[in-house]
Amino acid sequence: MKRLYRIAIPILFLVLSAAFVYFYAFSGAFSPEDAVTGYIKASMKQDSSGMVRYSSDYQKTILFGSRDFTDSAIKTQLKKSYANVENIYKDSKITFSISDVQEISSQTDEYSKVTDAFVYTAGKADFSAVTKVAVTVYVDGKQKQKSTVYAVKCGLYWYYGYIE
Repeated sequence: MKRLYRIAIPILFLVLSAAFVYFYAFSGAFSPEDAVTGYIKASMKQDSSGMVRYSSDYQKTILFGSRDFTDSAIKTQLKKSYANVENIYKDSKITFSISDVQEISSQTDEYSKVTDAFVYTAGKADFSAVTKVAVTVYVDGKQKQKSTVYAVKCGLYWYYGYIE
């Protein structure tokens, strides 16, 4: 029995470590709603790592000002930008209400519009799905803004695209 524990415990830790890396080390979100709310919250909290995590290539190009970016370069640039700016939302409770989620068919003009915007800005549109998310942002219980945002799916994960 002791021998079984000596073998099983390290294997269990290895599996848990691999699961942790798979779910948390990669960028993106598991749903379009999480990508949109994750990006908005990160931007309001001036969290450069969160902003990069949930950003599509389109948004990263906008944030960096060039197609020639790396995630670490974007984070560094954002940290420098935020260095002398007071974060008014630092201690605030930010919540969201999703009022509508619409998957955009690849056969529509709207999908083509999103694709064209990505190609024009980021130089590519390597996503497999587009979803439009209507979100209301609340800060300390008070409505702050309403937005409609396109989220895009690249591989297994969803990313913040851009505001409509």
